[in-house]
Amino acid sequence: MKIFQNTTLLSFIAISLFISLLTGCGTDSDLDDHDEAPVGVFLSINGNELAKQEETTVSYTTGNSINVIQGTTLGPIMVEFIAEDGDRFTPHTDEGFSLDFSSSNGTALSLIKVGTNEWTIQLVGNATGESTITFDLMHAGHSDFTSRPFQVQVVAQ
Repeated sequence: MKIFQNTTLLSFIAISLFISLLTGCGTDSDLDDHDEAPVGVFLSINGNELAKQEETTVSYTTGNSINVIQGTTLGPIMVEFIAEDGDRFTPHTDEGFSLDFSSSNGTALSLIKVGTNEWTIQLVGNATGESTITFDLMHAGHSDFTSRPFQVQVVAQ
C-alpha cells in the first residue's frame, strides 16, 4: 500500500510540474508590437537613417544634428521606436497609441504630421537657428516613453 501512495504522490508532483512548465513558459516572440517597451527612437527618410536614439545616446548620420535648409521642408520622416532587443516598431493606433512631438524653438522650426500616417512628420525650416525636437509615445492620455532631444540646425540656403 505504501508503494502505491509513493507512486501516486510522485505522479501528482510530475504532472503538476509539467503543467506549470506549459503554462508558465511564454516567449517574448508572442508579443505584439504594442507590448514592447521602447528604449529609443529611429528617424528615417525613404528607409535611410536620419538619426536615432539608443538608450541615452543620440546619433546622426552626418554631423551633430539634423540639418534643415531655411524655407524648405525635410521629410516625410518616419518615426519608429526601438525595442530592447533592437527591433524597430510602430505601435498600433487602434490600441490607443499615438505620436506627440515638440520643438524647443518654434521660430526656427515647425513640425507637422504628414497625412493620416500617425508615425510620419515633416520638419519646416522657418528661420536660421537651432532647435531640438522631442518625441512622446502617447497611450491613453499619458506618455509611455519620451525621447531624448534631437538637435536640429536650420541653415541659410
